[in-house]
This record gives sequence, C-alpha cells and structure tokens, in this order.
Amino acid sequence: MRSLALFCCLLLLSAALNLEENMMANDVAASLSQLLREHNQPVEHLAAWPELKPSVGEVYRRGAYIFFDLRKTSGAVQVSFPRLNNRVATVRRLGDTTKYDSKKAEIKLTQTPRVWTISLPPSKTKNKSRVVVLELKGAPLLTKEIFTISPSADGGIVLPAHHAEVHGEKLQYEPLPHKNTVGYWVDVKAWARWSFTVVTPGAYELEILQGCGKGHGGSDVDILIDGQDSSFQAVVSFQVEDTGHFQNFRRRQLGQVQFSKPGRYTLEIRPRKLAAKAVMDVRQVRLTPVNSTDKD
Repeated sequence: MRSLALFCCLLLLSAALNLEENMMANDVAASLSQLLREHNQPVEHLAAWPELKPSVGEVYRRGAYIFFDLRKTSGAVQVSFPRLNNRVATVRRLGDTTKYDSKKAEIKLTQTPRVWTISLPPSKTKNKSRVVVLELKGAPLLTKEIFTISPSADGGIVLPAHHAEVHGEKLQYEPLPHKNTVGYWVDVKAWARWSFTVVTPGAYELEILQGCGKGHGGSDVDILIDGQDSSFQAVVSFQVEDTGHFQNFRRRQLGQVQFSKPGRYTLEIRPRKLAAKAVMDVRQVRLTPVNSTDKD
C-alpha cells in the first residue's frame, strides 16, 4: 500500500511539474505574441519549435521565420542549433527595418558543417530587442536524412547548395545571401552528395554553377551519378575553371547523361586532384532535358 501511495504521489508531482512547464511556455509564447503585435508583425501560426533544440533561449517559428527569444539573457550571447536545409534571407533584431547587408550585419550568422550559430552583440542601449528573427527562403527544413529533390514542372532537376549532404572535416553549406554555396572545399577527400528523382527517362544536359578564386583553378573533379538499384552509374569528369573569385559563379555545361528509367538517383561531386589550396565553390548543379530550352 505504501508503494502504491508513493507511486501515486510521484505521478501527481510529475503532472504538476508538466503543468507548470506548459503554463510557463504559454506565458512566454503570449509575451512574444504581444511583442510581435507591437512591431506590427502577424502572430497567426506562431508555434514553439522545441525540435530545433537551440543552445540557449526559446525558439518559435511562423512560415519562413524563426524567432529566437533571448530576453532572459544579457550581454553578448551566442545561440547554436543544427544546420537547416535553407538559404538565409536576413538575420536581425525584431523591429530592425534597415536595409539588410549580410556582409555588414550587426548580428552574425556563422556555420560549421553541422551547426549554425547566431551571435548577438551587447547593446549600448536598453531598448534594443533581444528577439532575433531569422528569415529563410522557404519554410524551415530540419532533416536528419538527405533531402530528395523532385523535378520541376518542365522536367528539369535543380540541385541547390542548401540541399547538399556534405562529407569532410571542413566542407559546409554557407547559407548567407552573398554566399549560398557549398564551400570550404580545402580537402581533396571531401565530397558532396544530392538525392533526386527522375520521372521522365531520356538524355539530360549536366551543368554546374561553380566559382573559383584567382589562382586556384585547375583541380580535377568527378561527378558520379548512381541509381537506387546500383544498375546505373555515370561518371562525368571536368577541370575546375578559375572565375576570379570563389563567389563569382559561372554556369558550365559538362556533357549529357542518359537515364534509361525513372527512379531515385544520387549525384556526388568528388575531387581527384587539388590544384591549389581549395577546389571550388558550388552553388547549383542542374540536369536539363535535352529537348528543353529553359536555361535560366
């Protein structure tokens, strides 16, 4: 009987603690909603996003926006969270309406291959918001597995940098607007992979949007395309072109690939020889049906 009574007490205590946590979370959400209204921001569909697991503060999302509530912190603070499969549009304090320049922004976003970090500097005035708004291109996508890309309406298949699965110590997706690239390709053993679906078999033109700093061109690279059932493999080799700057991207046609049947495929970019200190930056790979005239 005593054991049963103790068990019931523990259940009641756990329920009370959960209720208290939920009430506190609701209070924070209500407080943030009020703050958004004060800045003429919509609050519909605003929801907590605990799955992101930021290193500090509370996090909410609404559409393409993520709100990091750091009001319980003070001074300079860094909040880290898992890399997203998204391009970044802006990162700023709530209420900041100045023109955004990612190169000169007050709030910095940095990245490693697996983690993004937002750095909020100390404020000299008390009225500056401690809610950081991360605006993305598209709804936030947090995925533990490689994202499979579907063809567009015209049958073309676009493999953007933000959906690349990166392998290597330093190779990473750089999400800020002036970058938006797979970069830090300083190790010849590092490689990137995309997953995509072919709906219409046939010949496709293979293109890459690559940039390379002055004096760094000349690396030898292979593009490997594999089918899901391992019965298909295509290899296209090319040499990296010096474009004058790693973010000076140039579209290059590399050849044609023939897909004999629909299905899921993977495309890998694997360097064979490093000519200088870095291979290249890659913003996009594209597969275009040869009967399509869409090249934009």
